Amino acid sequence: MAIFSVAKWQSKTCRFLNARDNPLVLDIDTLLTAYHFTGKSDVQKQKILILMLYICTQWLVTKSKNNWRRPYVSDLIGQIEIELRTPEMLQTTQDRIGIGDITLKEDPIELLQPKGRSIKYGLTGGTTFTRLSGHSAKAYVERQADCVDELKILALGNAGQGLQKNLAYGGERQARHLDLGDDNRFHLNHDPAAYTSPDAVPDLCIIDPLELIYVSSIKAAGKFHHSSFRSGKPVVFAGELRVLQGSVNYINSLSGHYMPSMADLLRAVTILQVKYRCDLTRIRIKNGANMKVEWTSADQFLTRRGILPGSDLISGAAQ
Repeated sequence: MAIFSVAKWQSKTCRFLNARDNPLVLDIDTLLTAYHFTGKSDVQKQKILILMLYICTQWLVTKSKNNWRRPYVSDLIGQIEIELRTPEMLQTTQDRIGIGDITLKEDPIELLQPKGRSIKYGLTGGTTFTRLSGHSAKAYVERQADCVDELKILALGNAGQGLQKNLAYGGERQARHLDLGDDNRFHLNHDPAAYTSPDAVPDLCIIDPLELIYVSSIKAAGKFHHSSFRSGKPVVFAGELRVLQGSVNYINSLSGHYMPSMADLLRAVTILQVKYRCDLTRIRIKNGANMKVEWTSADQFLTRRGILPGSDLISGAAQ
């Protein structure tokens, strides 16, 4: 997935002639211009991507969930995360860590943090880019995943208003964590048995800012809601997820609290594919805004960005 061009980003985020006066949005203009300027090395591109990831996150956590720019900022975040996982970017990270027996003392996450961003790029959004140490950042990751997970923690910085508190693994929340095991199947809180949604009914589900998945079979009003997972704090996605013997076979974007957009659903499916290696051909999808329409294949849903011809839709299909 290509990173937005400057022209496309500006057209998506400009509703009226003088509507693009948000300093964070203007900072993204500046960084996109720098990113697409010819002659950039992979290292330079990587630093710009990380900085854009941080600023986009800062924008998301300071704006309401109904802000009309949210789908486009979420789309850009998804594009950046996919780009940071490309073989070229991963090789760039490896090259900067060291080759063979020669390694640098600094942790790779420290090496990737851009310094002097305001002076270098002339940014005016007023964001405070906190330089976390690699050791501190890794402390928030439950187990070793990939470099992008650590970069995402870095990008959150102070935007999460208390990273350790917001992302802490409390006992109750940890018990709802759906993790991919070595058998390539999902397990609930490290249970040896592959997870299956009780009675084949979809669980409540959220994906948090680190792309960790949490589920709950409790849906009773007044007892447990989507907002219960993170006490109402921002999430990447909220909806329902059904798992059978460790494999996801259904997802929807139904959440009255977070009201996820089509962009949020597309991002959730991308995460299932890229981070969790799910077989999208076996996953059915419903859009929470119109539960009468079902996509029979998440692969087709993602390829066509949620717009499918009538032959690929099932109207009024049962879950």
